[in-house]
Amino acid sequence: AFASSGAATASVPVGNGGIPTGWNAELEQSELNGNGDYVTATFYLPRGICTAYPLKIRLTLMWEGGSGDPTGDASTILSVLPQEVAGLLVADPAGAVIPSARTEANTDTLIANAATAQTFVPSGTQRTKRFSDERVGFDVSSYYEGDALDVRFELDNDGTSNNDLIVWAIEVSGVKWTAGERI
Repeated sequence: AFASSGAATASVPVGNGGIPTGWNAELEQSELNGNGDYVTATFYLPRGICTAYPLKIRLTLMWEGGSGDPTGDASTILSVLPQEVAGLLVADPAGAVIPSARTEANTDTLIANAATAQTFVPSGTQRTKRFSDERVGFDVSSYYEGDALDVRFELDNDGTSNNDLIVWAIEVSGVKWTAGERI
């Protein structure tokens, strides 16, 4: 479940033939059913991530409702904001070789920086089918494993066909520092 503003709980039929082979998936606060509705989530940069590489965010979405299939004129906004966390081991600001815990004095406030925002038209063209949109280029080069990543996804304009947009999942991926493997 996501935190949200205006988002409704989606009840989506999955499977076929009734229980136990079909049912309604209940997705709390995941149906963006009006312009300006959004969901938020917080992730943490995992151990072993190489922050020299930008993050990728993959959204699994589905169009629902409206007067027909999407017409390609809807728009969404994905905002991503890395946040420092006090107490994590970081490069010593005094230049010592041994990492030290980030102090509160060296930790930005939650409103110190602006998020990176990308506006885009979701790729899905049919209702009741999941589709995936991947967005790239979210810089975390000034951050460390364990720092927070606040994500906000908004239905900016539901388009001519007035469709709702259901958020099934948000996935964050990066490059593992040890061997360049994905994490």
